[in-house]
Amino acid sequence: MKDYMSIFSKLLPEPRYILEYIYNYSWDGGVPLLYARRDDFEEEEYISTERERIRVQWDSIMNVRVEKIENEDWEEEEKNKRIERIKRMCMYMSEVSDERILLEFAWDSVNHAVRHLIPEDSKMGYFQLLIFKLYNNNFALWWHANYSYRFPVYKKEQIEFLIERNRREAFSIWFDEKKILPLLEENLGPRIKMEQRRCVITLYEFYAGSGLYQNVYSISRVAPYTIKEEQSEKLVPNDFRGFY
Repeated sequence: MKDYMSIFSKLLPEPRYILEYIYNYSWDGGVPLLYARRDDFEEEEYISTERERIRVQWDSIMNVRVEKIENEDWEEEEKNKRIERIKRMCMYMSEVSDERILLEFAWDSVNHAVRHLIPEDSKMGYFQLLIFKLYNNNFALWWHANYSYRFPVYKKEQIEFLIERNRREAFSIWFDEKKILPLLEENLGPRIKMEQRRCVITLYEFYAGSGLYQNVYSISRVAPYTIKEEQSEKLVPNDFRGFY
């Protein structure tokens, strides 16, 4: 994580916070989740507390459902079958792994890494914060997670790369070449404007599942450095046909 963050030289973690990551995977895809925790965060204690909270929650759900079944006008055998089914389901849902509990912690927006970064008050500082926000977990993607694969487009060679892949019908890229050719003559570099209260950044971006866009973002120059998408224009639609 230290090596990864060295790329973002104009960003610092919020005091008393440490950046971490955990890999979120399932049968249909995988993606890393970057999150922040306080330096006094006790992982084992947190997991134990969460596990007990989840157990109590599902016990409560089970009791409510069992009581409802018991009040129904059914045969005793039918009631018992339904109650057993509810108990098995609630017991299964209450049994969570340590990894699952940590994934839930990382998923919580309060703990997202970008929420605990402080940018240098400069064009590069806010640009790095935006790039981190947009692409911080855009690596080590597995299977269906690649539907959200994306990258910033800032030079002519990238347009040529997309055209070449489009002609080969590779890299899950299929688009109308005539729509992208004018961009070979454009200045594709990001445009960054510092205003009194915010920084405004215009950026070309390619989304594997959608196409090539020109997006405009604003970033507040005071904490919590809120990032907003002000404008989005799809320049080249992409027909995504699967990326495995």
